[in-house]
Amino acid sequence: MILFVLYVLASLDGALCGFRTGAGRCALIHIRRFNVRSMLRGFVVAQGACAAALVVLLLAFFTSGNAALLLADLDQAAVRMVEVFGGYAALVLVNLSLRLLPSVDIRSATSVMILGPLTALRPAVMVTGTIYGVGPSRLLTTKLLGGFVLALMLGLEWILNRMNDRIQLVVEEPLITAQQKWSVTAAIAGNEVKVIGPGTEVAFVISPIENRNATDIERRVPGDDSPVSDSPEVIGDAAFLISSRCSSCARKAAAWHARRRD
Repeated sequence: MILFVLYVLASLDGALCGFRTGAGRCALIHIRRFNVRSMLRGFVVAQGACAAALVVLLLAFFTSGNAALLLADLDQAAVRMVEVFGGYAALVLVNLSLRLLPSVDIRSATSVMILGPLTALRPAVMVTGTIYGVGPSRLLTTKLLGGFVLALMLGLEWILNRMNDRIQLVVEEPLITAQQKWSVTAAIAGNEVKVIGPGTEVAFVISPIENRNATDIERRVPGDDSPVSDSPEVIGDAAFLISSRCSSCARKAAAWHARRRD
């Protein structure tokens, strides 16, 4: 019966190791399915370790000259080991149950102050519990079996890390995150229009001329363009200073002169 309790503790340790080694490897927001798979992976690997320990234990029974004495010695060692491993597992489960409370502060506190240190202490707890369990044993076979089981449990986390490194995460359902959505920055035209160059609109200046001097314009910058018309009356009425040799500006000036003549 006590060996079965050790088996349950080993299976629980494997599931928690699977969760711990898989944490932080998935970038999805909803990672419950990924965490469950990680725990199942750890549980399965722990079953392999337990199966290997069972095979070695059966070999020890068949090769031992006194199987009853070996069984009694193993039971006593298992009781002492359960005292250490059971207390450690109970402490971990109590703190995990606190994370069910709907409080971010409690979850953060248990992760940083309790679960983190307990995770770091796991190898030391495994070594201490094994030594405490098989140290007082009378048979060398019991001590060797305890050392073999200790090596299996310490190597469990290393194996799970190597497995997670080789597993490629496959997302079954495509998800659209907030970073994949954005507003349209510009209007989308129905027909494609090629723009060769931007149009240029040049303003022209109309200013009276002082003393009939076309080159001495009051409060204006003189230009290189001559008036559009040579008519004296047009020149007397207004002078046109065109700042660019743009054909569109010349047409506007000509239209304005035409209206003035009329």
